This record gives sequence, C-alpha cells and structure tokens, in this order.
Amino acid sequence: MHWDSSAYRALPDVARIRPLFFSVSLLQQHQEDLYCINKQYFGISMQLSELKQQGYVWCLNESPSPQQALSPTGYAELDQLLGGGWPTQQVIELRTAFGIGEFRLLLPYLQQQVSRGKLQVYINAPAQLHAPFLSSQGLPLWQQLDIQAKDHEALWAAEHCLKSGCCSSVLLWQSSLNIARLKRLQLAAAEGQAELFLIRPAGPTQLSLPVGLSLALFAAPQGVEVRVLKRRGGWPGAQQLINFSSRWPRLVQPQAVKAGAAGRCQDPTARTTTLTPVAI
Repeated sequence: MHWDSSAYRALPDVARIRPLFFSVSLLQQHQEDLYCINKQYFGISMQLSELKQQGYVWCLNESPSPQQALSPTGYAELDQLLGGGWPTQQVIELRTAFGIGEFRLLLPYLQQQVSRGKLQVYINAPAQLHAPFLSSQGLPLWQQLDIQAKDHEALWAAEHCLKSGCCSSVLLWQSSLNIARLKRLQLAAAEGQAELFLIRPAGPTQLSLPVGLSLALFAAPQGVEVRVLKRRGGWPGAQQLINFSSRWPRLVQPQAVKAGAAGRCQDPTARTTTLTPVAI
C-alpha cells in the first residue's frame, strides 16, 4: 500500500488504530509514530524500538533478542534448534503422543531447576508418577507434586501454582484449551516466574494457540524427533533428532545405536513408537 505520511498524521486517534499493512522498510523509515493495532491492549502508543524490546515485534532474520531469557534444555542439539534453550516464564506447548520420551526430553531441565528449591508440579499426568525413578534421576521427592483433577479444575490449579511463586515449573497434560484461558496462564507464569509445559495430543484438529514456542514430538529409533511449529523470533519448520543413546542406551533400538548418525527418516510422522514403555 502507498504510505501517505501527511494524511496519516492528520487522522484522529480513532482512525489510526485501523489495521494497516506495513513493509519492513517503511517501518524502519517511520519509527516515530507507530500505533498499535489493538490500542486497548497496550494502553498507549509505543515506538517500534519499545515494541521490539518487549518482544511484541521481532524480525525473523535476527536471533532472539537479549531481553528474551532462555534456559538451557540439557541437550546441545535442542539448544541450537531453539536459539539457546527454553524460553523462561512462558507457556511452552508440546504436541506429542504419550510415552515416546517426552518426559525424558524435559528431564535435564527439571534437574537444573532443583537448585531453586521450588516445587515441580505435574497436573493430570497420563500415568502414575514413579517415585523411585524420579529420585534416581536427582529429583527430590519433596519437590515433586502430583495433581489429578477435572479439566476446569486442572486449569485453575495450573494458574494458581504458576502465580504462587512456589513452583519452578508446571507440567500440564490438557487436551482442550481456549485462548482466553491461555492468556491467564501466560500472565500467571510471568507473575510467578515459572514455566508451564502444556502437553497436548498430536493432531491437526488441535487449535493453534498463540504461544511463544510450540513443538511437535515424534518417536524415533534413537530418541525423539523435534519439529518447530512456532517460535518467537524464528522460523517454523526446523526439526532435529534428540539422541537418547548416550543418556539411556537401553531405551534405544540396537540397530539405531549401530547406525549412529547415518541419517534420519524423512517423514517422522510415519514412524511407529520404538521406545520401551517406561513410567513417565
């Protein structure tokens, strides 16, 4: 569209909030008067630099801004895929089938959080937590809290655990979630300085949620294949094999260990589950 600077400056405030389409070059040339499309959400007009600092606007050809705090995942290949690690104080969505290694993908991160001395909460886990396994992996049992509740009660519990300030991380298995409830969870995570891992069933029928990070997990002979569905400050579509053979060699197919990094399947959705069933 044609940019008419003089006409735009003459418009009243009500007219300025109408949706407009901008190119990157035009935004860079006119940073002095950038008004938000949804002015009621932000409350005030903000310059482009302010929006970028707060994470509302970013350029896909740039690495995540220093203001975005990241925490290492415990897997070097996953850190590289995510631009440094898990985003902190946010909702992270994992779309996965049950029992393919999703908990072990999060286990190194949970081990790092033990030093904070806060609770780690599991809400509506699809299987009973195995206390000896958690203890053997360095997770103190007094920091582990297991909650079983109905859907609406589970969301209430997740929100209050997040904003209590007593929890370092919350794992929530939830199949259905609307955008309004998600925003409440995001605000609670920021208030309580905690991370929420929202674990949802895989499938195209699931509603796409406005989260900062969304990943799809697939079973692989050597571990778990991770595909980026949505990432703030990065492109979707990238994928990476997370190799479990060094940490848990008994869970990996023998032929996969011999093959090493010979290559991975082009279509991870066509694979069948190959990991030995274990308690999450």
